Amino acid sequence: PAGDVEGFAGYVQRLGREPELRRAMSRRATERAQNFEWETVLERLVGYYDEILDPAPAPGGDGAASEAVFSASSPAAAS
Repeated sequence: PAGDVEGFAGYVQRLGREPELRRAMSRRATERAQNFEWETVLERLVGYYDEILDPAPAPGGDGAASEAVFSASSPAAAS
């Protein structure tokens, strides 16, 4: 818990005694940090934009119904 100095000190001592725990924490920290590398963040962001700008048709459909609705309600269709 926040402010638990004795608990924190005990955990630091445990890390000093247990090299496998240190290695496991190091591996997990490295894996987690990779989520924040620029390449990873950029790929995820581009994926989000792709989903928003070009959504896949609903399962079992070809998208024709939504295309008909959008084309019928567009300003060009009204004129």
